[in-house]
Amino acid sequence: MDSLNQNDQTSPHDYLKNNKKPLLMAHRGSRILGPENTFDAFDIAHQSQADVLEVDIRLSRDKAILVFHDETLERVTNGFGKITNHTLIQLKHFDAAYHFKTEDGEAFRGRYIRLPTLGELFEAYPDIRINIDIKDKNPVAAELLVDSISKASAENRVLVGSFHQTVIDHFRNIAPEIPTAASPKEVSQFYALSKIPIKASDAKCAALQIPPQFGWLNLSSKRFVNFAARSSLPIHYWTINTSDDIKRLLEAGADGIVTDRVDIALTVFQEMGFK
Repeated sequence: MDSLNQNDQTSPHDYLKNNKKPLLMAHRGSRILGPENTFDAFDIAHQSQADVLEVDIRLSRDKAILVFHDETLERVTNGFGKITNHTLIQLKHFDAAYHFKTEDGEAFRGRYIRLPTLGELFEAYPDIRINIDIKDKNPVAAELLVDSISKASAENRVLVGSFHQTVIDHFRNIAPEIPTAASPKEVSQFYALSKIPIKASDAKCAALQIPPQFGWLNLSSKRFVNFAARSSLPIHYWTINTSDDIKRLLEAGADGIVTDRVDIALTVFQEMGFK
């Protein structure tokens, strides 16, 4: 389990330090309330007192960094095919809210809502923290992300994660000063360590961003939460959308809640004295 036996990124960092209250984290900008990963959704999140914008990134054909979740365009936009087959200029022509409707049935199609780049996001929100999930399997995405973060002087307000171990390993190698979330493999390893009566674990990740249940692993048990606390690893649970679940996890010791419903989360946070 050597991948958890390094201490590359456990130094205090503006994104994570001095968080006396749990973080309200807007998943894709609160994607049920607004078209996901767009400025419309990010604005809703910001107005709802979100502490963190959680976003996904993918590369265009000409290596621009787009804020976008899927590998292909069809589910979200009026475009077709893989995002990597299109240039930035081509992608900017697509309607990023083409299929979106609110729960009340309000459509956003035709409002000239476009896919944002990561650089545009940094510029629009110079002070808010941003959680970045690298969706590309190509390690080049990690290199371009480091450049973008550096250009925006955003090193102290981002946390980076990826489901792809080679990508997150490469990111850590070239930018050890920027905190990262544990990969799925590392979460499984950390869970195994939590079952052993040891004081704590040194980890090269700076946070655990996880669902309450990961396969057969109960990641919200008292034992697991306490072990994470002893290891100085905050836990951010995703994707939590009901008031009962949000309250239960906050009472269990969650350090952050990633949600599609910042409105519901804000109410719970206020009721519990966190906002």
